Amino acid sequence: MAVKQLAYIVFDITPDKLPAMKDIFEKLYQAPVLQGSDGSLKVRLDGRDFRLMLRPGDSDRMAAVGWEVEDKAALEKLVAAVEAADLPVARASAEVCAQRSAQEIATFTDPAGFPVELFIEQPFEQKADFGFVCGEGDNGVFGLGHLVQACGDLQKALSFYKEVLGFFEVDEIDWKEVNADLRFLSCNNRHHSLALINEALGLKGGQIDHVMLQAKSLEQVERAYEALDELGVVLSQTLGEHSNDHVRSFYFLTPAGFRMEFGYGGKVVEDRDSWEFAVYPGPSNWGHEPVNV
Repeated sequence: MAVKQLAYIVFDITPDKLPAMKDIFEKLYQAPVLQGSDGSLKVRLDGRDFRLMLRPGDSDRMAAVGWEVEDKAALEKLVAAVEAADLPVARASAEVCAQRSAQEIATFTDPAGFPVELFIEQPFEQKADFGFVCGEGDNGVFGLGHLVQACGDLQKALSFYKEVLGFFEVDEIDWKEVNADLRFLSCNNRHHSLALINEALGLKGGQIDHVMLQAKSLEQVERAYEALDELGVVLSQTLGEHSNDHVRSFYFLTPAGFRMEFGYGGKVVEDRDSWEFAVYPGPSNWGHEPVNV
């Protein structure tokens, strides 16, 4: 039994940066953003109440990574596996579950120091379409884009996600030029929902490199790329195509200090048994040139 999909991410953001973050999602991504009574911002990408939550906080940090599981039996089996790996698990309160739009949540910190929430989803309207590949579709389960996490002990983190949470390793980028080793992990039809990287490219264990959102059309990505200067958003890497999953995308730096990627297309994992693992020497076929660094 494995996790089903990356369903949500919660960030704590200092209040002075929240307006600029709201502009990024509303104006660059053109996604609906709802404001809660507590000052939090809920970014919607589909029919779910939120996919990204930005809460007012004392510092800028990732507060929770929500991985959906199929049902109660799957949750309990994964909780037992996490506890067997000597990681303490807590149960979230009814208040927290309501905030996350979840039936039940089990929380723990993964071996690299990231806050994980395994949860059972509350039913929601599946028909809403805001132009993003997210959650479930006619051609499979894809969840929320992907997340790249830096790990002090890459092998330990890799073993945990594969052996305990049931992820499937699709490929690797052995980027010797910058001493970076990236491992790409899938839990559904998306090429990867999670990538793990060693301490490289200025990243330390426990930090995220970026969060990726996937558009349903290349035109959405190109339109956003052209709007960067007008919106005052800092480009991090130019438009390009990745070597392993063939996603066309660009990267930018958020006011909160982490990067985001906006992309279109990419390979789909239709059958794990027939998938051929590959190692790539670099991350891009073309483009993705670093800027403003």
